[in-house]
Amino acid sequence: MKSISIFWIAFWLCFLVSQGSYAQDDEKIEEIKPFGYELISSMADQEISEAGPVSPNYPIGPGDEICIDVWGDLSLNYKLTVNEEGFITIPMVGRIYLNGVRFGRIKDVIVQKLSTVYAAAVSKEKLETGATSVDVYLGKIRGINVIVAGEVKRPGSYSFQASKASVINVLAKAGGITERGSLRAIKITKPDGTSYTLDLYDLLLTGDIKVKTTLLGDGDVLFVPLKLKEVTIEGEVKRPAIYELKEGEDLGNLIRIAGGFTPKAYPSRIQIIRNVINQGKKVFDVDLTKSRGFQLSDGDSVIVYSVPKIKRENIVEITGGGLRKHGLDQMGPGMTVRQLIEKAGGLYPAD
Repeated sequence: MKSISIFWIAFWLCFLVSQGSYAQDDEKIEEIKPFGYELISSMADQEISEAGPVSPNYPIGPGDEICIDVWGDLSLNYKLTVNEEGFITIPMVGRIYLNGVRFGRIKDVIVQKLSTVYAAAVSKEKLETGATSVDVYLGKIRGINVIVAGEVKRPGSYSFQASKASVINVLAKAGGITERGSLRAIKITKPDGTSYTLDLYDLLLTGDIKVKTTLLGDGDVLFVPLKLKEVTIEGEVKRPAIYELKEGEDLGNLIRIAGGFTPKAYPSRIQIIRNVINQGKKVFDVDLTKSRGFQLSDGDSVIVYSVPKIKRENIVEITGGGLRKHGLDQMGPGMTVRQLIEKAGGLYPAD
């Protein structure tokens, strides 16, 4: 009786383990999309407003409206537009050249000119004591022009009725970035020839607000190049998608960008499927516990498999006549069927 019971228990354990060793949990297949483009578009929809304070570095030019208010011992109020030659003309005072003068400096320039005519009222002492006050600000402004080129939906030159424009605002005007375009190597070139690049993943993945608040000025050029490398990752990562990779970023970087592994991930079983020119598809099996630096190529597909359920949990069902205890139990490494039975309380004595 005891030998028969052990036989049937062993049979059912082997059957259950064989059924679970290669079984994966049912997966809900979702469409894999390029990461970031929808998020950038939604931000652009919220960035259309051009209103905002005037930058102190805004260069005054033809078409800008200069508002001058003086009160106290002297009362003046003017709204004067900078002409094509770069001058404004204050009645009784004369012309002042403002073309190219930064907004943050125009008050000093105008006060100095006023003091040559109204010396008593606009003296240093009167200004310091508040007997006379002067305020200079911009009314209507000519705005700025920014050139947008490369992989945007509507390349061209865009005007903004503001002294500055955010990168997201400029991209919104140009219709957003095409899915061929890079989110990670946007190039900004200033009128003096200096340039720098922006990585929008810094904003999307870490919330780096500096990217969103980077401001463009008059004459700047924003260029969106083609993506150099994109890789698809699916399976047991937290954010399956198609990602753009920079030069030098490897499999470990990709998994980090994809949010890391899910609790069910099996890092020892990762597959990379690669299309090789004139050779067709090649499949690489990677154990990430031994090698995180696997180099990826443009167009690679990465699959992160889950741990087989039985291997993940080592759970077996113990059942059969003669057992003191029936049900589920956990089978430790190297454990035999006899040891498992003993762990479950053993068998009843034979009659």
